[in-house]
Amino acid sequence: MGIDTIGTNALTDNSVTAPKIVDGVVASEIGTGEITTAKLADNAVTSLKIADAQVTSAKIYDGGITTAKLADDAVTSAKLAAGSVNQLALGTDSVTSDKIVANAVTSAKIVTNAVESSEINNGAVGTGELANNAVTSDKIDNDAVTSAKIGANQVGSSELNTTDSYAFSGYIKSNNFIDAHVEITSDGTDTLNLSTANSFNIQLVNTTNTVVTFSSPPNLTNSAYVFMVKIKQPASGTTRSVTWTGGGGYNVRWKDGSPPTLSSGNSDEDIFVFVTQNPNANPPTYYGMFAGKDLS
Repeated sequence: MGIDTIGTNALTDNSVTAPKIVDGVVASEIGTGEITTAKLADNAVTSLKIADAQVTSAKIYDGGITTAKLADDAVTSAKLAAGSVNQLALGTDSVTSDKIVANAVTSAKIVTNAVESSEINNGAVGTGELANNAVTSDKIDNDAVTSAKIGANQVGSSELNTTDSYAFSGYIKSNNFIDAHVEITSDGTDTLNLSTANSFNIQLVNTTNTVVTFSSPPNLTNSAYVFMVKIKQPASGTTRSVTWTGGGGYNVRWKDGSPPTLSSGNSDEDIFVFVTQNPNANPPTYYGMFAGKDLS
């Protein structure tokens, strides 16, 4: 048959198969839109047949890229947009300790109240984890600091509040009991501040008699306060007398209603003991007792 003898009408449908076409013969002779999906053999469109950048987002159907289509390690950090991996994208327990860079979890990364007791290992919070001055009074539960929590000999005089009053239901025992003591050289009018001491020594002078007044007894209800006063006569010259006013407008009460007479020799020493009950009464009542006469 001559050239062009077999026309299109002479070919039955699907009679021109791939082996019937000489390489390079089918080129620009194919009309626009002539190659349909049905004309393409399975796996005919290889990577080499697709021009660069021709597969756009519109060409990929939703859900078309499955896990099986991704090569191992194909999704690198460079492929992920900033902020694209959110909580929903993470599987349960997927962020393990080895996945977190050292010092990566900063305070700003932790939600307020997110770290509960169950999240903290026993013994994990040591001195090194606490900032200076972090444990304030409001961080400590009432009655949390028991005797067992205080080391031996840790509470010294500087830790004690010596200005407040304390009430104890049990016994107070001490190896040593030492009263605060005040020495006074009389100027004729001597006020004993009972908030400062339990023991007072008054050195009389030979130029004047002395008036002794008590002030500022401890502000305790339903209690008693005891203090001692030693009176010492001048070493030379005229010996002197003492008038006890009690203070607060109330005189001291004595046995038989009268204060005892002081020893009258130079350098004689007499000791008096006083008790006041309900010291914050207005005025308080002082009971005086002559504890020792002429102890020089």
